[in-house]
Amino acid sequence: MDITMNIASLSTQISQSNLSQAVDIAMMKKTMETQEASAENLIQMISSAVPPSFGHKIDVRA
Repeated sequence: MDITMNIASLSTQISQSNLSQAVDIAMMKKTMETQEASAENLIQMISSAVPPSFGHKIDVRA
């Protein structure tokens, strides 16, 4: 009976660990998606703030 209880306890612990790991991975994926969207928005803001002709000509007269 003692071995059966240990196996059942171990099985429960493994299941809880697997669930916890799955939740952690899901949260990490969601965080990465949010950061990706934020980065895309930042890139759009930066590119729209700079005029298209900026950086194409250099004034070399001093």
